[in-house]
Amino acid sequence: MKKRTLIGMGLLLVAVIAALCLFMCRRAETYVYVLPADMKAVASVDVAALAKVTGWNADSLQAAGLAGPDGEAVGLDLSKKIYAFVSPEDYVGVTGVVDDAGLLQKFLQKKSEEGVCSAVREQRGFRWTTLSDRWLAAFDDDKWLVMGPAMGKEQDELRYKMLLYLRQDKAESGVGSPLFAELPQQTGPVTAVTRLDVVPQAYVPAKVDPQDVRMAFSLQLEDNRMALHIALLSDHPEIQKRCDEIKALFRPIRGDLAAYDLQRPLLWACVNLDGEKLVEQLRKNPSVRTALIMLNMAIDADMILKSIDGDVAVSVEGLDGNVSIPTRLTARLRNTDFLSHADDWKRPAGGRSDLAIEEQGNDRFYLSMGDYSFYLGVKDRSLYVTNNERLASSALVAPPEGQLASLRKEMEGCYWYVTIDLTRLSQQGSTWLPVAAEGKDAQYVRNLQDICTRLVIKSVEPQQLDVELYAPDGTDLTKELLKWIR
Repeated sequence: MKKRTLIGMGLLLVAVIAALCLFMCRRAETYVYVLPADMKAVASVDVAALAKVTGWNADSLQAAGLAGPDGEAVGLDLSKKIYAFVSPEDYVGVTGVVDDAGLLQKFLQKKSEEGVCSAVREQRGFRWTTLSDRWLAAFDDDKWLVMGPAMGKEQDELRYKMLLYLRQDKAESGVGSPLFAELPQQTGPVTAVTRLDVVPQAYVPAKVDPQDVRMAFSLQLEDNRMALHIALLSDHPEIQKRCDEIKALFRPIRGDLAAYDLQRPLLWACVNLDGEKLVEQLRKNPSVRTALIMLNMAIDADMILKSIDGDVAVSVEGLDGNVSIPTRLTARLRNTDFLSHADDWKRPAGGRSDLAIEEQGNDRFYLSMGDYSFYLGVKDRSLYVTNNERLASSALVAPPEGQLASLRKEMEGCYWYVTIDLTRLSQQGSTWLPVAAEGKDAQYVRNLQDICTRLVIKSVEPQQLDVELYAPDGTDLTKELLKWIR
């Protein structure tokens, strides 16, 4: 009898543990049912992974509003992902799991005494508060939801909408939407997927509905590097056609021009082109076609462009305050047949008296046309064009210990690649951060400019883009950025 009792108690204990596990799993799972089925964008933040990568401590969580003034918990379960979304009405929403509703209410009541939010009150099975007069927040024992911004009567409409979201089941929610399905495919502690019509001024071919095109974002954080990966997601035939056109025009970069460019340019951009296909595309634009006709009156612009076959690089030396910024273009050529017409360039075309072309020997030329002048030359089946005499004299000569040569592996295989030296930009007095800051914030901006040394924008596939921010080796860039945000 005693044995059966013990067995029965054991089975009961297992059943209770199993029920608790199922309850906790369901609790963690169902909060995502808050997401709208027709949301325009969705993002996830893995706070635990972010904290591990960034080394967040109590101060960091407090600054983010996720911990109390002494670093104590505020009733939120930060071991589960936080989701953000854009509703069909363009409200922004954020949702997550509640760990202790009593603790969360106590924290919010304290914040209401400080004037941060309104007093917490219960309505229709949820506890409500208003943050900063514009954001409605609701929570129960399982989940929380914040949405806004909304003012006045808008808040009543938003509160009703939030109730509908909070009471949704799986079938009514956005967990079965294409946006949510794409989210797990992205890697990193912060990921997002959005419809293209949410992105301001996004270009979409006329035959494509922006709602049928999605963009995915993922943020990677590692030591001295922060990388944002952006991908265009669509099976639409017109989008695929445009991607194929890009692949036909732009080819993977070889990177060999990096060894022959400026030692430390402010900006350096590179693509790999088939010149004949480039001219075909340029002629489709009426303004560019007109410009080419005018250039052809002076030199064989069409023939020069068609001869390009390989990497093409544009480098900007710096900003010296002059109207003419020292710039140089360098390109690999399939042939130099256009040089056979060089004698014809010296004859003024169309009776133009403002055009002057001076041959400087060794396939080098100086051209001036009104207020514009530039140097053009050919060496070892490579072309250079520049507006600066000094850059012309050093063209296609490898500088000692050039910075770009060490970046060759980084750019190889990309469809296009841009690197900007942020240190030089700051040294020349330019504020590259798009922030209007004063006082203490202005000092943060200056500190961040001192920390960040390089910005890279590159594309490894026509429908993908990577934006990378670098700091010196040994710098924890994420921690420094968090200081600036705070």
